[in-house]
Parts: sequence; C-alpha cells; structure tokens
Amino acid sequence: MTNSNRRASAVNRDNVMDYLTTGINQSEGGDASLIQFREPEQQADGSWRIGANNKSGVGSHTFFVRQDGTVEFWNGIMTDKEGEVYVELQ
Repeated sequence: MTNSNRRASAVNRDNVMDYLTTGINQSEGGDASLIQFREPEQQADGSWRIGANNKSGVGSHTFFVRQDGTVEFWNGIMTDKEGEVYVELQ
C-alpha cells in the first residue's frame, strides 16, 4: 500500500503505544516485550517520538509513529533508520 492510498489514521496519545507495539511485533524478529519505552512526545508535525532501551540494558532505540500509521525504527542516536512498517489497528 502506498502512502497516497493510506487513509489518515487517528494516532493519538491514547493509542500511540498500541501502534508502536503492534509495529514492533510485526517486524521481523521484533518483540516489544523486550523493550522498555519512555513517554511518547508529540512532534510539531503530529508524529510521536518514543525513546526506548532494551530491557537487557544493551542497546537503545528511537521510534516514530507517523499520523498515517507508519512506525519507523531508528538506532538510539538517530544515525541509522533500521526500518519501518505500516500499522492499521482494528
């Protein structure tokens, strides 16, 4: 599905973590239960930024949940985009 075909979803403070955990679990090898998340911060463009660390204490991540339901995975220092997945909640 292309960005132009996606309908705008209602990503908000109440459901942003649902989008995030669903996106992580849908990605190859992803397991949201292994990650400790910080509080989501809404950005000027309406997206949500969530910092996180592995519960093992090794590794950090930054996630963005866009208004169209796209979840982006970045390394902790934001130098490498590790992937993205489109999430559509039921």
